Amino acid sequence: DMAGAILSVPAIEFGKSSDTALYIENEFLYGSDSVIGDFFLVPDEASYIRLLKALGVA
Repeated sequence: DMAGAILSVPAIEFGKSSDTALYIENEFLYGSDSVIGDFFLVPDEASYIRLLKALGVA
């Protein structure tokens, strides 16, 4: 799986400072056009807590 190979290097690097990742699937619509995408966020612990509080889930 090429995606796994490509993502393994950043995963190892970010794993040194954080062990939590946030994955968001999204779709942007404009008229009849749409773009579907994926968003990976690997915040440090303080940023992760702040984000969860802002979303009202922490």
